[in-house]
Amino acid sequence: MFAQSCGSGDCQPDVIAGPYSAPQTSENTAANFPVCTSAPCRASAWVNDQIEGIDAQQNIGTAYQFYDNVLNLDTNIAVGESAAGENAQVLQWMNSRYLQAFDKVSGQAIFTNSGGTTTVPQNAIAFWPAATQPECQLAAGNVQVIYDRMDSRFILSRRSAYLVGGIVHYAMCVAVSSSSDLSNPQTVWYAYDFKMDTVLPCVPSSDNCTVGTTYYFPDWPRIGTWSNGFYITFDLEDPTEGFTEAGFEACQLDRADMALGHAANPMTCYTYLVPVADQPTLIHSLDVADIDSASGPPNGEPEYFLGIVNPSNAQQGATGRQCVPAPLRHAHRTSLHCLPGARAGLPVQSLLR
Repeated sequence: MFAQSCGSGDCQPDVIAGPYSAPQTSENTAANFPVCTSAPCRASAWVNDQIEGIDAQQNIGTAYQFYDNVLNLDTNIAVGESAAGENAQVLQWMNSRYLQAFDKVSGQAIFTNSGGTTTVPQNAIAFWPAATQPECQLAAGNVQVIYDRMDSRFILSRRSAYLVGGIVHYAMCVAVSSSSDLSNPQTVWYAYDFKMDTVLPCVPSSDNCTVGTTYYFPDWPRIGTWSNGFYITFDLEDPTEGFTEAGFEACQLDRADMALGHAANPMTCYTYLVPVADQPTLIHSLDVADIDSASGPPNGEPEYFLGIVNPSNAQQGATGRQCVPAPLRHAHRTSLHCLPGARAGLPVQSLLR
């Protein structure tokens, strides 16, 4: 629900709908990547208080795609915590597939090829096998890695796309490590995929998902850990209208079972959509509150989201309807958009309880 109601008359209309659910398609338990144990892999790599991370110089060009101008780097890291009897790592994900872990003591990367004596970033898509999780094979999709401090697990999250009958469909692919120590040969990864057909709304031009491009594009997915689940948010963009932002969606995943590699309960989602005549939405790009300590929030405390809220018309001044220059996506010109406003500063709080 929203924490405030509209009382000023300066509001953008919206519809909150749900819950919608998407069952787990399958779960795969995958072996961890080989760990390098040679002398070079054990030497300290710290330079003062810095380590280099995944090194593009290891392979410039197509193999790692760092300089191909094909994909955004989308690099992000998660810092594991030190636990008694376990090694701790920093996990980095680069582009849409390359994964490497770095020992927090030595700073050295640890993943390598089988039998390797030097470290090599590994293909994270291998956690989702093509035979049982074909929806997760596309190497694309705003990857994210976080550390779940409540369960002492690393979490990988990525949106994937796949074709059925020439129509683009989407899946949410999530993998959870079985422990916090990625250098432990007993550590495995629990990989899940959720087809999103039943939780993504249809774009208006699709005639209830029966014609042409059907689903809103789930852009910029974010994931966080909360006491009652993993939470994922993403923008809803209409690909038939230049990827106009029409709203956003928030989903809850079954953290308790996924952290143990058990069958997961369905993903549960709510949508926030602005009517076509009032688009683009002025509330978008939600981020997810994430627990940063072993002691979680108070019992029953709802999840929180932080969103970008564009200035309202009233706060832009004049008559409350302002034309602002805004570049159109996927276009070669700049257009003027008169935006009916939403009240600025409206906190987005707990769509899911």
